[in-house]
Amino acid sequence: MNFGLSEMLFVAFLGLLFVGPKRLPGVAREIGSWISEFKRVTGGFHTQLMREIQIVETSKRLPAVPRTCSVANVVSDVPPVPQVESVAIPLSPGESV
Repeated sequence: MNFGLSEMLFVAFLGLLFVGPKRLPGVAREIGSWISEFKRVTGGFHTQLMREIQIVETSKRLPAVPRTCSVANVVSDVPPVPQVESVAIPLSPGESV
């Protein structure tokens, strides 16, 4: 919502008519604080909404995980571990087993 110079002058004129010149600065500050609070609240809502949309879109792109997944299926897919021969490591002269 953009205001041009003529709209701003019209609002200032209406403010002078209805509020008066003494109370106009205080009323303008109060309205400004309301607007900034409104922007802060709606900005947080917008951020949360965009985050939720991103989560939903990401979950749609990920492949579906089968619900019948079991440990037996996972273990059968793992290749066997190769056997390693034991190696003797010589000890230092002062060490014992």
